[in-house]
Amino acid sequence: LGVVPAMATACGPARVLPLSRLEPVPAPRRPLRKPLANDARRRPLDGGPRRACWLAFASGASAATVAGVRRRRQLQSSRSRSMLMAAWDPMKTSLLINGKLCSTEESFDIFSPTTDELVGIAPHATEAQLEQAVLAAYNAQQVWGSLPHLRRSIALAECCGAIRAEAKELAELATRESGRPIAETSVEVAVAAAIFEAAAASLDIDTQEESVREDSDQRIVLRRLPLGVVAVIAPWNAPIVLGWKPTAVALICGNSVVLKPSPQNPLTTLRIGELLRPLLPPGVLNVVTGRDSGGRGGGAGELLVNHKLVRKVVFTGSIEVGRKVMASCADNLTRVLLELGGNDPAIVLEDCNIAETVEGIFQGAFFNNGQTCCAIKRLYVQESIFEPFVQALVRRACKSRIGNGLNRNVELGPLSSEKQLNRMIELVADAKRNGGRVLCGGKPMGNTGYFFPPTIVVGVKEGVRLVDEEQFGPVLPVMPFADVAEALHRANSTQFGLGASIWSQDVARANKLARYFRAGVAWVNRHDIGSVRGAPFGGFNLSGFGRTGDLGQCDFGEFTELMTLVLGREKKLPKLMDTKRTAKSGAGDDPNLRTLFDLHDGDGDGRLSF
Repeated sequence: LGVVPAMATACGPARVLPLSRLEPVPAPRRPLRKPLANDARRRPLDGGPRRACWLAFASGASAATVAGVRRRRQLQSSRSRSMLMAAWDPMKTSLLINGKLCSTEESFDIFSPTTDELVGIAPHATEAQLEQAVLAAYNAQQVWGSLPHLRRSIALAECCGAIRAEAKELAELATRESGRPIAETSVEVAVAAAIFEAAAASLDIDTQEESVREDSDQRIVLRRLPLGVVAVIAPWNAPIVLGWKPTAVALICGNSVVLKPSPQNPLTTLRIGELLRPLLPPGVLNVVTGRDSGGRGGGAGELLVNHKLVRKVVFTGSIEVGRKVMASCADNLTRVLLELGGNDPAIVLEDCNIAETVEGIFQGAFFNNGQTCCAIKRLYVQESIFEPFVQALVRRACKSRIGNGLNRNVELGPLSSEKQLNRMIELVADAKRNGGRVLCGGKPMGNTGYFFPPTIVVGVKEGVRLVDEEQFGPVLPVMPFADVAEALHRANSTQFGLGASIWSQDVARANKLARYFRAGVAWVNRHDIGSVRGAPFGGFNLSGFGRTGDLGQCDFGEFTELMTLVLGREKKLPKLMDTKRTAKSGAGDDPNLRTLFDLHDGDGDGRLSF
């Protein structure tokens, strides 16, 4: 974190010293009590270490004391961690509400999109349980938001460690329930852990107090305050990153969170919630799930966005649902952050390196089977290289390795659901009816799982659904263009505006042309979300609004309130002067002293009177 708790002295509170000047915290001398056989799984989480640490936090104990408690908790947690993971049963999952694991009367099944086998059973929260979660978050935030940043950062750093310790198991669970290759889910888990660490180090609202004006009468200061309860509604395509990233940022800014993952793949999120449960005060983090309401209303998401105590809603998903979220938030004037997908164009100029560009385009279009908000979804290739470029792209698509994501040699797994599979079939059929030619792929693979190969379609243009809509799958329309002005016009002629890219060996020219895109992010010779790390991310037009991800002012703007303090200044009385000393020093020649002199020489006789 750059600074860590140092020491407490008899003369005052603990000081914070630079990392280079600190000595390691010594291990506790007293041996840890061995848990009894009948409470081995419970006590490391619910017993003394957890309570002691947070009592130390709340009581304002010295930094050395807090560090010692933290060290004891880490030692005890590491000893029981492997046992806890082995004991966790995806068939018996629970909600996390007010620091407790809560069972439900109803549940719903989670099936693998790869094998169609049952992966786990998720709890279906009742309206009363959702109310409890929001109320617990509201009450806990009052204390959590008042803690100094250092204390919150210690907790989030421990959350990072807990996720990293179980990264392998979490990635495998995510692959089983989502179908994504293990290489992708491993990266997603790693990014989720890293964001807890980075947020703890970077987002310190205690340092954000800024003086904007100062005069003799007043001082105007801006300061950041937590919003309150933040509801995070995560999508199914990248539930770990898109759920836990805003959660971590909201927490470090002093907010409490109610996190609701997608009902398609909630198991990994539920498991991470259980891992973080002993590291945060009860109620600060709540994880709830519920089956899809099918648009009938009354679902978990609808109840959260309509709740009066929720002060911020973070939603990632479709434009259709985003509109409903925004309409619901209007009643309570709840702030919203919307990331609603896109229809990203990529423009390939004739001077590109075909082999390198084909690989970049393939990765940008078909990563996660195209089920990514900022994937390439329309490809424009200059006429002079159109045929050789398309042929090379088809060869690359045919070489893709498709299969069970648990196999580390697999590039692409299945689509996430039968609904997505049917949508790909529908869009390809519509493209064919409108003159499109399928050069590879175009129909489902195998008899088990929702597999659909990378599909290249030519002979289509604007006005066809595959070009105008966000397909969110592995079907890519490729279209020729004559000149760059035409390509830019066609690329910007959309209701979306999330991302765009241009590909050329003339980097200086490409850099200039990239500025003409109407999109939240514009790339040159690449098209991947990983390259935007540490910078604001968001879209234009119907791709949503709000910017987050910079671990700086944009995140502060989204997850804190800005308060203006107009502070008074104490008025000091004029200093009394020694008349003898003034006379000897020639005060009459000093205009400043003369003013003070005249102030108290009421009768003009040259003598001070009070």
